[in-house]
Amino acid sequence: LADLGSNGSWLDKNLIVAGINGYQWILNDLRNQTASITELEIINAVLLNSAQHSYFYFRRHNHVDIQRQKLLHLTPDEQDAKLKIFLSESKYCEKRLSSLKKTIIDKFSDRVREYTTVEELGQMILEDWTNVIDSLYPSLAGTLHGKECELYREWSSHESFSDTLRKVFVQTSSILDVILKLDTFCDPLVNDASEESIWSEKLDRFTFDLRKFTQLQNLRSQRGPFKPQERGSILCLVGGRGTGKSSVLSYWVKKFTSDLKANLMVFSHFVGCSVESMDVAKLASRYITDMREYFKGETSYVNESDIWEILAQFTATLSLGPNIILIDGLNELAASSLVSEPKLLEWMPDALPPTSLLIVSTSPSDWTMKSLAERSDVTYIKLPVLETSANKQAIIASHLRIHCKKMDSHQLEKAVSSPLSSIPRYLASLAMELRLCGGYLTVDSKMEKYICCETLRQFWTEVVCRWCVDYGWKINEEPSSDGDKPSTLAEILECWVGDVLTLLCLSERGLSEGEIIGLLNSLGYKDKKQVDHFELSMLRSAAQDSIFDAPSGLMALRHSIIRETVLYAVLGEVSPQPTHLSSGPAQLLRWQDKRRRYHNIIIDYFLSQPLSARNAIELSFQMSISGKYKQLSQLLSNIFVFRLLTVESDDQIGQFYHYCHILLKQSFNILQLFTGMVELAEIVLHEEKKIKDLENSPSSLPTECYLSWQEMGSHSHLKSTSTNETGVHFFTSNDVRVMHSSMARMYYQVGLLMRHFEFEEGVEEFFFRALFHMQQLGLEWLYQEANQRFYIDCMAGVGEILLILNKLPIARRRLAEALDTVDNFVIPVLDPHDEKSLSDAYSLKVRLMLDLARLELKSGDFKRSESLVHDVLVLSNDYKPLSVRCQTFHLMSRVQNARTQCSNRVWKQMLNNDGHPLRLIPINMIKVVIKKPTTI
Repeated sequence: LADLGSNGSWLDKNLIVAGINGYQWILNDLRNQTASITELEIINAVLLNSAQHSYFYFRRHNHVDIQRQKLLHLTPDEQDAKLKIFLSESKYCEKRLSSLKKTIIDKFSDRVREYTTVEELGQMILEDWTNVIDSLYPSLAGTLHGKECELYREWSSHESFSDTLRKVFVQTSSILDVILKLDTFCDPLVNDASEESIWSEKLDRFTFDLRKFTQLQNLRSQRGPFKPQERGSILCLVGGRGTGKSSVLSYWVKKFTSDLKANLMVFSHFVGCSVESMDVAKLASRYITDMREYFKGETSYVNESDIWEILAQFTATLSLGPNIILIDGLNELAASSLVSEPKLLEWMPDALPPTSLLIVSTSPSDWTMKSLAERSDVTYIKLPVLETSANKQAIIASHLRIHCKKMDSHQLEKAVSSPLSSIPRYLASLAMELRLCGGYLTVDSKMEKYICCETLRQFWTEVVCRWCVDYGWKINEEPSSDGDKPSTLAEILECWVGDVLTLLCLSERGLSEGEIIGLLNSLGYKDKKQVDHFELSMLRSAAQDSIFDAPSGLMALRHSIIRETVLYAVLGEVSPQPTHLSSGPAQLLRWQDKRRRYHNIIIDYFLSQPLSARNAIELSFQMSISGKYKQLSQLLSNIFVFRLLTVESDDQIGQFYHYCHILLKQSFNILQLFTGMVELAEIVLHEEKKIKDLENSPSSLPTECYLSWQEMGSHSHLKSTSTNETGVHFFTSNDVRVMHSSMARMYYQVGLLMRHFEFEEGVEEFFFRALFHMQQLGLEWLYQEANQRFYIDCMAGVGEILLILNKLPIARRRLAEALDTVDNFVIPVLDPHDEKSLSDAYSLKVRLMLDLARLELKSGDFKRSESLVHDVLVLSNDYKPLSVRCQTFHLMSRVQNARTQCSNRVWKQMLNNDGHPLRLIPINMIKVVIKKPTTI
């Protein structure tokens, strides 16, 4: 390089540097030193290293002649000038290009494509690289269904979130001290996990102490938390918003699991990485499923419509084996349909067994800190703030390095002079913004307004305004002078960028790119003002991970501070979550009118789309949050929506129950609502059976049976904005047996819904109607495994509701028939090696035996009741007791109390369980997971 001096070209210097740094082949051949950069790249990537996935796209040799035919209206000289861009610069260049093409074709003839038009090239690239992506990352479509797919999407959300944080993690001495404390906290459990006898003995001692404590509580009729004489089993990492708690925990959990040798399960949950992650019920369900799969090798799912069952199984699963639970962001937990006050932490067990440790993080000013302070088993670690300038500069540099950007020392010192520079999230977001600057001068000018911000909200206000100014335009925007530029924050946000951010804030769990473009079109961005995928991609590129893609394909805002900023600026709200509309001062009413307009746009848009579970849930959310309860009642009682959210999927039942609960609070009679719905379904069934009897052809069904999903309601029709008149048929088949099966499942789900909300009068009729429709299937269909199991569920449902209504003789007969069917027709025909089927069958048997035990208690036959409870315990003890120990200890203690005292007071306490007779032992609470016992 020194020999070249100033006479050397940039290319000569580039080649010498490349040769020095490992590409010696460039200097070994004089031909390489006269090649273009593009040719050298092809030689290195494909000809020398033979890249597995490489394709070449050559224009056809006659493309110049084809283009000339399109220019015949021009003179020959004008044609040559137009076509000059397609020709080589010289004969030498043309020869080199032909030689390179010949070499590529000789070696990779199967990877060479020829095209004429740009559109043809685009289609070739799309097909080739779609195939490459599919081969490297095979599609999961068709392999995961229902709950499996939902759990995988949720797992992907947590993994991608934590992986993103680890990419730019900067270690400091104070952070390493925190990581060491986390390791030290987990060391005792890691040591115990290496020997099963050690942790099993500790678990036995814990269970004995807890059982003894429960017995005393029952005898004294007292309530209080159980406090074992053990060291703290919960560690709380405390730090303000944006201080790096998530980054530290994501780095630690990856490092810890990589070095882990013991048989120990590590479960990590990052609250806020998705909408579902903020729901306690979803958190507990993920933990239960992962623990069972890890320690038992079984895949079983939780009924997410019953919080009692979820928390009972969550408590029981803690004792399956050594495990560490990491929950990052307790302060981000949000109220859901099942847990209204998650930050009170009442869903946490009073005491963790010695097999479990819990690591959490939260903010010092959050309500969860007060809840944790009331426990005696919590250890606290305060996350240190960034103090040294070097550490702050390292965070900015690491984020810029990802985008091949850097700042000089003066600029770095200026960046860390901000009052917010001790907050890692601010530094990361600042680097995200500065990476878009094209030169050093623009970096300085842009940095000025950012480093003066004193709060995160002020900083994000500046960022959002910059997005709006650089990428947005208004619906009716006209060219204006500099003096007419928007001056207030609200005026700046009145553009499509502000609308997109507002729509994301007001959506239930995010929006897809197609939905956003459709909604913008509804807002008025049409024709020349239309926003397409390119403009939206530019915004997403500028926002980086601030707008992230969930595994479900929906876009959402990553940080709550962005949601707070947008909602405050556009709608005058201070909560990061959308709240119910209400009355108030004039300014508030103006803001709420504006927000109501957004809700109406979203509702109208999704009503115009084809029916799907995603659309139905989004509509339910929008209608409830905007106070359109009449429309919500019509939606939920729509036959198609009800079947989609309850009969065909277990994923959305909890959400469905939540919106039904909202209707109840608004004084809607949901019993009458859903009774009308099933009556309408019966009419449809009757009409279709008449047509089938007459012509036996699905093509002759009357047009009134082919209603669109927007129109098919129970009492009145939903207003449809769809222009598509194609109907959707209610029954998926014209087979009468399929129709009866669908009707049975609809009646059963309505019965469960009414029982969930503790309706009594007329509820048993839904289960009887379900049994009636199942009996229309005939023996051949009824004895199919799925139909048989559902028929038993219907009989159990009848017995349980009759038990609540104190119709004991009929309830006893129904429950006994169901139990007899399980014993004589289900269990004997199962494969002894099919552990999942055996587990389901014995779980159903336990449910029926416990129902009968409660029934005998109500009837006063204590001896028979005690005998049934004893049989349940024997059934459980025939398996390894580890999986059911914590699930049955409270039941065993009550049995022992009943044996010693056998008094009505104790039995009534055992029966009522705070006024919920069916919640003493939740359905499926005792899970049978090993092999069939020989004593039954």
